[in-house]
Amino acid sequence: MSINGTCLGSYTLAPGLTVTYNGGNTASVIGTPSGSIGTVSFTATVSDGSGCSGGLSDTRSTSLIIQNSGGGPVVPSIVVSPQSTVAQIGSDVVLSGGASGNPTPAYFWQQGLTPIPGATNNTLLIASAQWTNAGIYSLVASNSQGKANAACFLTMAVTPGSNSLSQQFTNYAMAGQAVTMYSLITNVSTGSNTYSWYYNNNPIGITSSNFSLTAAQAVPSKSGVYAVTFNSVVGSTTVVNNQQYISYWAFGYPPTLVQQPTNQTLSPGSNATFAFTLAGGNYASIFLYQSQTIVAETNLPSYNPSTGTATTNISFTISNATPVNSGTYTVVVTNFWGRTSSSNISLTVGSPLSVSTPQGQTNYAGKNVSLSVTPSGAFPFAYQWQKGGVNLANGGDISGVFTNILNVAPAAVSDSGNYQVVVTNVTGSVTSGVAAVSIVPVPRFALTLGANGVVVNSAEGLPGSEYVVQVSTNLTGADWTPILANTVPSDGLITFTNVGPVGSGDLFYRIEFP
Repeated sequence: MSINGTCLGSYTLAPGLTVTYNGGNTASVIGTPSGSIGTVSFTATVSDGSGCSGGLSDTRSTSLIIQNSGGGPVVPSIVVSPQSTVAQIGSDVVLSGGASGNPTPAYFWQQGLTPIPGATNNTLLIASAQWTNAGIYSLVASNSQGKANAACFLTMAVTPGSNSLSQQFTNYAMAGQAVTMYSLITNVSTGSNTYSWYYNNNPIGITSSNFSLTAAQAVPSKSGVYAVTFNSVVGSTTVVNNQQYISYWAFGYPPTLVQQPTNQTLSPGSNATFAFTLAGGNYASIFLYQSQTIVAETNLPSYNPSTGTATTNISFTISNATPVNSGTYTVVVTNFWGRTSSSNISLTVGSPLSVSTPQGQTNYAGKNVSLSVTPSGAFPFAYQWQKGGVNLANGGDISGVFTNILNVAPAAVSDSGNYQVVVTNVTGSVTSGVAAVSIVPVPRFALTLGANGVVVNSAEGLPGSEYVVQVSTNLTGADWTPILANTVPSDGLITFTNVGPVGSGDLFYRIEFP
């Protein structure tokens, strides 16, 4: 076994950490990290030859995540994503990843949307994997602050024949990146081995054990069946005669969101539809997450991989949404060539839009009149006050026509009428009930001298309104003295008699309505 190309013994991975070879195919990372926090990436190579060389070998990359145990709470974040893997039927498969966060995240794995029992650490071992183990796997990291997840694909394959290095399965390779295919036959030193490569059953003139496509050649239109034919002769004996091994290569691109889903605000019972446009590779799975939890899943319809691109309109619908469905959503699209995530989508499900009825009122001309309503539903609200069904505008004695409080100050007799308000929010609009406003002239008063004093009266008062009788000896002065406060009775009659001496000087009377 070797680490980063260094044959074990032991290897210093990072300050305070040592990798020690335990024999066989196992090693241990031991110690307490003393360096900076972060991610330590390394590769491990296992060889079946002598020491760290010779024979067949397998190299895998992994990482250690080093973080402080103290500090404030931090939502988990995937630092090392599990890698998509192609494995032979019957082999052991190891998927691993890691996350940072505080408190230290706990882990669990899912196959599709189904949690895997007992898979509660950042490494998943699938022993003797079979066809049913193929699919999408998600590593979920969670702590008290939230969740994070990352997905990968597991492709299961069978390699028939005796040539263990041939690749008789589908290889998903990123388009635009150089690819080398190789297959090797071994024989005695006196043997003569020859190779012939084919693409879709057509010879391509390559006679070496390796065949390479440049980055410019590895495009979706070059997806197809690649094959190598072996011939081997020892002396005059043909030991391998036109033995062929094939593999299917699919070149493609990660999915791309060309139109993002939009935020929505709805009334309860409405359908919330997250629509988006997707371009990119085949065999894609699409997930809808709410607060990093999968709530829906679908598959992208197949397309011809030779074209390399396809535009597809996709949508998720939450039927009969309730306030419980409110939150932040994310669409995640993944295929054999990568994954992409939408921007955060906000869904707000509020109460149905409604508005109270303004209170009708009757008042004297010259008084200030206010009408108010209280709406309910999804904020924000817009208002438009009306009189007699006609929109009002601010100006003169009218103000507040675009708010929930309409002011008429000072009110005139001509302001009498039926008032209502139209309230609008993102879910629609609603019109309030009607408030009848009656503005009446200020009462006219009569003053007479009787045997018992001065009598002030009027029959034009508003029942229930308050009034104050005041007296002064100086009509132009400010020394008005209140001598009676009362409420207008139901018949509207206002009357006051000032019993006292007459002739002791001029007296002036007035009535004020507070």
